[in-house]
Amino acid sequence: MGHIARAHRRTARARRLKRIAERFRTNDFYRAYTPEEVGRVYSQSRIVFNCSIAGDVTMRIFEGTACGALVLTDAIANGLDELFEIGREIVVYRDDEDLLAKIAYYLAHDEEREAIARAGQRRTLREHTYLHRVQRIIEIVSAPEFRPMAPMRVATPSERWRARREVYIHLHILDALLDEARDAGFGPFRRARAVWPCLLRRLFL
Repeated sequence: MGHIARAHRRTARARRLKRIAERFRTNDFYRAYTPEEVGRVYSQSRIVFNCSIAGDVTMRIFEGTACGALVLTDAIANGLDELFEIGREIVVYRDDEDLLAKIAYYLAHDEEREAIARAGQRRTLREHTYLHRVQRIIEIVSAPEFRPMAPMRVATPSERWRARREVYIHLHILDALLDEARDAGFGPFRRARAVWPCLLRRLFL
């Protein structure tokens, strides 16, 4: 299972997917899938291939493991080993040849592949769902040490009212300027130029 978006047609991901397709059966990685179709393809796949973007952990890792497939990803030095136990819950490859060799190995060793896939699925459902992330974000922003970074949390009711009033007034000023420029027959670029001084004042004053 893999996908080449239009922006990735000349990347390592595209090269690797093409090499995989030369040796193994894959999904149609040039077409776009609906969310429902993506879930079905993941669930039907024995191995989900991932190639990170800019060295980041991508959603494909969590989606593939959640659907019970073995996820085979490049070695990401960006916290992947904190999210999954490498070799037990997820598998990494070092280069193109290692990728092809590991696909062949795990397709030939069903029990080992399925054990890793099950372990990865358990880890994702236990720790890495959207609900887990939302709960963690709420914990962080609610922590006492973060209150000084959110002054509206400790502001008095009158301070909050004044802040909201100021934002409301300036939004209406911008709206009025844009409407005036539009009525004068200005195009989008000239309308943007008309409000630019107002925006600069708000940024630097």
